[in-house]
Amino acid sequence: MSPSDSQNQSQLYRQECDWAQTQPSVAVAYTIADLEERDVMELSPLYEYVDPQSLDALVSESREVTISFTAYGYLVQLTDSEVVVQST
Repeated sequence: MSPSDSQNQSQLYRQECDWAQTQPSVAVAYTIADLEERDVMELSPLYEYVDPQSLDALVSESREVTISFTAYGYLVQLTDSEVVVQST
């Protein structure tokens, strides 16, 4: 994960992912946990923000898609190859 500055001075984090190896819902949870330096089990369940099964179904290695939602106080964006998390 590599932080970089965005135009509005909030932090932007990118994590490349191989959706054939990692479910998108799992990648989101672990990316947020890494960002917050917490154990993933300390986070509230992802389903409080988005349906994990639907997220996994929409984002796959064979599809070009971009999905954005807010979770854990961050703007989360998933593409066909990465998770992007921006602090709000």
